[in-house]
Amino acid sequence: MHFPTLLLIPILLGLAAADTLTLDLHANNFDDASFQTFKVSNLHNCHNSNQKFEYYLQHDIAQSLFERNLGIRAYGEPNCQGPSSTHPLSNANGCVHGARKSFQLLEM
Repeated sequence: MHFPTLLLIPILLGLAAADTLTLDLHANNFDDASFQTFKVSNLHNCHNSNQKFEYYLQHDIAQSLFERNLGIRAYGEPNCQGPSSTHPLSNANGCVHGARKSFQLLEM
């Protein structure tokens, strides 16, 4: 059975979109409301926050991302510059040491 190529494109895009995680940024602690949420799917894409964050919460992490030894690197300056700290993917709350202004998903 042959399927037209155009019919496969939405299926392939759906599979690619499933490899995502959601990151909620918090200014002070997890008791405050998150001020910004990102849905992340691409490695090495830098995400700038609209204010400094001290904590972040990772959730809705695709199982396939856990199998790839990935982590979140948070940076002290916009555009993924300055001092950084890296934490593995986890469904636990992530404490960032020092105020951060940007982050990216990358290999550990």
